Amino acid sequence: MGTFDAWFAQKREGGPLCFVLGNRAWEVTAIHWKRSTCSVKSATEGVYPRWMGRPVLLSQALCQSILEVLVDGELDPWWSKRASDVIRRLREEHGFLHDVLAPLVAEGDKLRWWTFGGGRANTLLAALLRARLGEKVTANNLSVQFADAANSEVGIRQAIESLREPGAVSYEEGKHLLPESALSRLSKFQSCLPAEVELELAARRLLDVGGRWGC
Repeated sequence: MGTFDAWFAQKREGGPLCFVLGNRAWEVTAIHWKRSTCSVKSATEGVYPRWMGRPVLLSQALCQSILEVLVDGELDPWWSKRASDVIRRLREEHGFLHDVLAPLVAEGDKLRWWTFGGGRANTLLAALLRARLGEKVTANNLSVQFADAANSEVGIRQAIESLREPGAVSYEEGKHLLPESALSRLSKFQSCLPAEVELELAARRLLDVGGRWGC
């Protein structure tokens, strides 16, 4: 019938995923990540899918450099006026970064942990925290987000604190906690791999154990 970006499905905020394709609205009833397919039924309305392209996992070093720019007060003379204006705006929006290392910030009914740890490290942290909290935890290059968590901030802070314990951040544990959706976008040869080899491929591509996150 048609295709849409896997990230469009992964980023849905809760409730049914409804989209428009072929000039008709559809509701997703099931997602089969291993086969890169989904089952749908007719819907009354939906949003148009966004194509995000292949995700890029930034390194921790690069993300830490982004943090340094955000907390720095200087403007590089080589920057254009437009670039300087954008940097000023971003620094104002991220003023909370001056208060504490790796802050936990409320965003409506969600909480975001600004680690600037890089995509692979944050993917591991999200998997470990998801297992500890039993709720939806997602990650990007700069942060880890807790959905619908406004009433459980104490528990989230305790879970983050527990990651400081020796051996708490485990590659082996994180590998087995990767969501099925993480295995859907790594290689066109995945269908030829035994399950354990595919899992190891995902872990090596997506996880970073040796990083530091200010937790």
